[in-house]
Amino acid sequence: MSDGEFSLNLEPDYCCGGGHCGPLPGYTFQCPSCGKPSGCRTGQALQPGEFLTCFLCKRRMRMVRELAEFHLVFEYAD
Repeated sequence: MSDGEFSLNLEPDYCCGGGHCGPLPGYTFQCPSCGKPSGCRTGQALQPGEFLTCFLCKRRMRMVRELAEFHLVFEYAD
């Protein structure tokens, strides 16, 4: 990983599982910025270049690449 990049383990959040929010409604995670349990609704699985935003501190993170399923590399976008 280069400077400014960090890895983050995400937990899939399928909501009610009814598909109303999309095939993968979002993720829950421990925010690296505020340090609190948080989440983000995405509607789809994250792809490189897409953003994850903390519900609480609103910090935006851009996905750089996937290391493993639900273990992704990010960089801060702001």
